[in-house]
Amino acid sequence: MKLNRKDSAVAALAILIVGVFIIAYASSGVPLIGESNRWAAVVILVLALAAGFLSSPGSDTRSYLLGGLVIAAFLFAVLAMASGSLTALALLVIALVALIVASTARHVLRGRGQHIAT
Repeated sequence: MKLNRKDSAVAALAILIVGVFIIAYASSGVPLIGESNRWAAVVILVLALAAGFLSSPGSDTRSYLLGGLVIAAFLFAVLAMASGSLTALALLVIALVALIVASTARHVLRGRGQHIAT
C-alpha cells in the first residue's frame, strides 16, 4: 500500500517537530519559541497531537506496543515543560519521531484501519 494524504501530512508534521527542536537547540530567538525550551516543548506537543489526530489507531499487537512510545513521549513532554531541559526535549523528539515512523510503517505494511460494519 502506498502513502496517502494523511500519512504525508503526518510526515510533514514530523519534519516540523524536528525543525522546532533544531530552532530550540540553536537558541535563535524565533517568535513563540524564543530561547525557551518550555515553549518549544509546548509547540512540539501541539504538533504531535495533530499528528496523532491524523493517524488511525489499530487493534493489533504492534499498535499496543506503540502505546508505550506514546506514554514515554508524554512523560518526556511533562519533564521538558517542567524543567526546561534540552535533554528532555531531545528525548521527546526522539520518541515522537520513532512513534511517527513506526505508525507510518504499520500503515504501509498493513493498510489503514479496516472498519467493521456493526
